[in-house]
Amino acid sequence: MKKIVLILAACMLCGCSSEKKGEADKPKQSFKTKVTLSDGYEGELERADVSGWNLTLSAPETVKGLGLSYLADGKCVITLENHSAVYERSELPQYGSVDLLVSALDMCASETGIEAEVKDGKTCRKGNIRGVPFTVVSEEGTPVSAELGTGVKAEFHN
Repeated sequence: MKKIVLILAACMLCGCSSEKKGEADKPKQSFKTKVTLSDGYEGELERADVSGWNLTLSAPETVKGLGLSYLADGKCVITLENHSAVYERSELPQYGSVDLLVSALDMCASETGIEAEVKDGKTCRKGNIRGVPFTVVSEEGTPVSAELGTGVKAEFHN
């Protein structure tokens, strides 16, 4: 019996563990969060189930109030001071940081084309959108940070 206890104690001290690494969290399909992008943009991001994404910018001052709605039907509605324009997402710049971010978040929410692993109690999802690698870190199904291979980083705050 002493040998078993000593072996178990030695395994614990050496970092061996019988504990599971944990399972990836299930992405929330609807949520609202504040987001700060490393390129200076800030706003409120909302995912409305599977209908799409809404981002209302609050900074910098030059774009305050600008609304971007990325819809599941492939359209993007841009709104400023009660004026709107509707575009096909294919008409937008292919590597625009917000479009890439919401596209990456879509892939994570649908759990399509991504790999997920648990690190430090958070789920890290990695994938590739239009040739750009991305990593999205989430906790309890809600993103806490994202990094796009273009150098853009996003921090999400509740």
